[in-house]
Amino acid sequence: MCVVIAVLLGGCVDGPVVNASGPGNRLGKAVDAKGTPVRAPFYYEPLPVRNACFVESVRLYDQYLGRNIGGESGWVKVLQWGSRESDDKIGLGHAVAVFTARGTLWTYDINHGFTQLAVAVDRRADLTDVTPEIFAKYPQQRPVLAMYREDGFQQERTKVPENLFYHASQDVREVTKVASELGRVRPVKVVEFKFNAGGELKTGMAAAFLFGNRPCLYMPAKGTQIGRVRVTTIDDLPLIVNMLKQLYPNATDVKWGGGGYWFMPPKG
Repeated sequence: MCVVIAVLLGGCVDGPVVNASGPGNRLGKAVDAKGTPVRAPFYYEPLPVRNACFVESVRLYDQYLGRNIGGESGWVKVLQWGSRESDDKIGLGHAVAVFTARGTLWTYDINHGFTQLAVAVDRRADLTDVTPEIFAKYPQQRPVLAMYREDGFQQERTKVPENLFYHASQDVREVTKVASELGRVRPVKVVEFKFNAGGELKTGMAAAFLFGNRPCLYMPAKGTQIGRVRVTTIDDLPLIVNMLKQLYPNATDVKWGGGGYWFMPPKG
């Protein structure tokens, strides 16, 4: 499953996720509140990347609005929560998209596809009504701190990062895939850094983007961290460095990615 861990900055980190092409996430899968198969509200193809519950929710949010799925009365939010592990520790959680379509309320979960909720559309803003159906899919959790997130003002997107699907590094392939997809709608930048793992110096990759005026940092091995501060641009590298060091304390040489050829492996 895809999970979220609360961290020092008040953000979140996604953890292990099922295979994005697995049976729990196959294209077009949709059920009603009783689990009966129904027609999906719209076509959505998930990204083949790790730890992407928050990223997928943001991407579906963008597609819902961009394709005008809900019409003039459309409504969409990203629902995020943590899971209480003890009285003083919040651990594994999750993120999904919640939206209206065809006069009913739906959720998209990277682990379960589309689910038509039983709760009435006019109760969509009340988390006490909406969350029980969603949380029921994760009985091993003790959900806490559930909140709706929605997008806010941000600078116009600039050059969309290139999707380097041919690269030898899985991290590079997944980071640039996420960056190129989200970059169609919002400002996104690719970040490279060095870190020490088991005495070996390695290269890490991350995709920095904005959602709800919060800086977000996606890393395939760690998930998505959401910053506490509100910003309107993703260009603040010191802020990104500060977020990165919450998960990679020994990170060094943090810099913006330079583009396609810069990431290509040497010939041969």
